[in-house]
Parts: sequence; C-alpha cells; structure tokens
Amino acid sequence: MNIKNEQILKGVNEKDKQSWQFLFDHYYPSLCSYVERFLKDTEMAQDVVQEVFIGLWKSQQQFDDVKNLTYYLYKSCYHRSLNHIRNQKARDNKLESIDDKNAFESEEVYEETLKEEIVRLLYHHINKLPTQQKEVLLLRLKGYGWTEIAEELDISINTIKTYRQRAFKSLSAQMNVSELFVAILFFSVQMFSNH
Repeated sequence: MNIKNEQILKGVNEKDKQSWQFLFDHYYPSLCSYVERFLKDTEMAQDVVQEVFIGLWKSQQQFDDVKNLTYYLYKSCYHRSLNHIRNQKARDNKLESIDDKNAFESEEVYEETLKEEIVRLLYHHINKLPTQQKEVLLLRLKGYGWTEIAEELDISINTIKTYRQRAFKSLSAQMNVSELFVAILFFSVQMFSNH
C-alpha cells in the first residue's frame, strides 16, 4: 500500500471529513453503476450508495487495508440492493437471477466488482493526463482502433503513438504496481478485441 492510501485509510478510520470526501468522490460513481445493474434505476441506486456511506460513517468499522474497504463497500451495496428489491416486493424476477445467500461470494460477482474498480482507477488516472493523451486513451477505451483515433482527432498515426507512449509513461508514474499491471491487462484486452 502506498503512503497516500495509508493516509486516506487512517483518515477514514478516524472519521476525518476531508478523507471521507475523498473516499466518496472516488467510489461513488462506480458504486452507483454497480448498484444500478441490480435496481435498473439511477436515482434509487444513488440513494442506496448514499445509505451505505451514511451507515459506514455511523458505524465503528475499521479497515487495515484498502482492498478490505473496497470489498466492504461493494458487499454493503450489494446487500442493500437486495433489501431494496425485497422492500419493493420485486423479488419475483430480479431475485431469481441472484442467489440470495451466496451471490456476492461467487466468482462472477467478484469479477464484476474487480472490473468496476479497474474502470474507476483507470478513469481516475487518465483524467489527470494532458488533454491530447487523455483523448487518445478515452477513445481507445470506447473501442476505437489506433487508426480510427488518428482520423477522429485529425492527427497522424505517429503522433497518436507518441501520445500513447507518453500516456502510458505518465500512468506508470501515477499508479502502483498492481494497478499498473491491471491497466496493462485491460488495454491488452482492448487491443485484441479492437484491432
């Protein structure tokens, strides 16, 4: 864990408002996206995620690792989503596709959680890049091929390659080893799926 994560974690455990704002800003969008897949309603998803943060703030829960905190947030959102579905008496269709007791522990849901985190981390770091580098990577994430990106931005393929190399160099400086490894895997999958 890097020093920044340790500081944020310490702040979260000690109920420091600035650390909690940082936590909220970084997890809120991906948690809303995650919950919306269950509830199929943006506003309800936002309400559920806010309830999770409020519940965590009021609790005495302590975390010694960012991974544990992340897992806790996703698992809490998952369980609150189920409760919300139950309260709306919509168990029939939605709960049939979700194993009430074991779904969060299943590999499929765990993989989905990791994907959400990968996307959140990537966008967080990509948004810090200079404009041209950011545009190149965001178009790549949307499924554009390198030639299509060059055409879209009206610049040469060699310039695209330069921006790409600079972007990856910047990302490697910003991200810790595990995040970087996951980002490389993610872009590799994109590369093979979008020639």
